[in-house]
This record gives sequence, C-alpha cells and structure tokens, in this order.
Amino acid sequence: MIYDTLANYHLYKGINPNLDEVITFMQSHDLMRLPEGRTIIIEDIAWVTRMKYSTKAQADCRFEAHQRYGDVQISLKGCEFMGYAPFDEITPSEPYNAEKDIIHGTGSPLTLCQLSGSMAAIFFAHDAHMAKINSTLEEVDKLCFKFKL
Repeated sequence: MIYDTLANYHLYKGINPNLDEVITFMQSHDLMRLPEGRTIIIEDIAWVTRMKYSTKAQADCRFEAHQRYGDVQISLKGCEFMGYAPFDEITPSEPYNAEKDIIHGTGSPLTLCQLSGSMAAIFFAHDAHMAKINSTLEEVDKLCFKFKL
C-alpha cells in the first residue's frame, strides 16, 4: 500500500507500467470533470470509476482484496477512511470471485488512512482494504482507478 499526496504520485512511476498509465492520466485530466461511472483509460488494462455514496461506521464495513488489478483511490469530496491490513491477516468471508476479481473478508485494520483533500491510496494484490469508513456518515464523491498488475 502507498498512502501519499497526489502531488507526489510522480515518484511512484516505474513500479508497474499500468500504474504509470493511471498516474499520467491523473496528471493530465481534470479529475473533477470526470463523469460518474466508468471511464476507460486502456481497455482491460486501466480505467477509473467515479461513484458517490454515504460512509458507514467501521463495524458495518468489510475488507476486500484483488488479485489481477490494483486500486488507486481518491476522495474528490467528503472524507472517508480506508482501513488497511496485509491480506494474510484477514479472514475470507467468501471464496475469491475471479470474474469480479474480488474477495471479501473480516478482521481489524492495522491502520486507517484518511482520503480527503489531496491524499490518495494505492492498493496492490497483497493489500486488503476497507472502504467507506466514517462514523459521521459523510457523502463521498470518489474515484477508484484500476490497473492491471
């Protein structure tokens, strides 16, 4: 997992060529103008989904992890916390869904990272993450970039 300001994302180029495509897209587009729903960056390689939802209490959230795609998560409006734990430290609550590239699980986050303002997080295959956490029940306008690992 990487947690840093968007201004520093240029430092992470070279980790994965598909993540490089996401970072280049982020730097060359007005993220606030992206439409709701999915925007393809490179078919089957990288895309972004803009979504809006209400946050929840941590007890009502669950972990997720992926095997084929990594995530870059940014909150455009509102504040949410992302829980993080290594995948090996969560308990799967259902089998891995290869079609949706997702497995859900339970456990306690080792850390909470605040997504608001200029902060964003990158999650890789070994990173379990828990979205939508904020007990003050805020409305969030969020981007979730996906990139092939």
